[in-house]
Amino acid sequence: MTSVADAYDGAASGWHDGPERVYARLADALVATSPVPLAGARVLDVGAGTAVAGSAALRLGAASVVASDLAAGMLHQREGRIAAVVADLTRLPFPDASFDVVTAAFCLGHLPDPPAGMA
Repeated sequence: MTSVADAYDGAASGWHDGPERVYARLADALVATSPVPLAGARVLDVGAGTAVAGSAALRLGAASVVASDLAAGMLHQREGRIAAVVADLTRLPFPDASFDVVTAAFCLGHLPDPPAGMA
């Protein structure tokens, strides 16, 4: 059985010209509704894929963005100003309070245990 990471790694090279166009528009709408002001914020984009939510946060004034995903191939497609970390959402390598805002724009449906991912 192919893992989620393997499937997305395999699709990464074509993502920019296809699905990213749809996801980017959705990410703009999602990030615009942040209850926390993004101007000057440190943002973590988990399950980031190509980091469209992180890019949207930068456009709204975020000071920095780190994109985290299981699929390294997807992260290679991100905008250059966004740092990347290959990591499982349930085992992130960051200390508490490292970020002001966390986005999980499109990954929750892929989690085998969504409550664990949200924790």
